[in-house]
Amino acid sequence: MTDDSDDDIDALVHPDIALITDYLAGELSPERMAEVRHRLETDAEFFERVGLIIHAWHVPPLHAREPVSREELRRQWAEFCERMGIDNSQEGDEPR
Repeated sequence: MTDDSDDDIDALVHPDIALITDYLAGELSPERMAEVRHRLETDAEFFERVGLIIHAWHVPPLHAREPVSREELRRQWAEFCERMGIDNSQEGDEPR
C-alpha cells in the first residue's frame, strides 16, 4: 500500500529537482552521473533551476562553521537532561 501523501509530494517536485538531489546524494549510476554533469555544463536552464540546490548542498552544517563552546555544550546537555527527566547530577554524565 502506498501513502497518497507521498504521491502528492512527488507530484509537486520538479523532475530536475529530484534528479539533482539524487545526483548530489550519489544515488545515480556512473553513466547517469556523467549525463547530469554534462547537462550542468551545457544546459543553462537546468543549471539555473538547480544551481542554488547545489550550492546549499555543499554548505557545511552550522556545527562545523560555528563550533559550540564547552560551556554552551554543558548548558545544552543540562537542558536536554532536564527535558528528558534524566538525573544529570552524576559525574561523567556530560557529553565528551
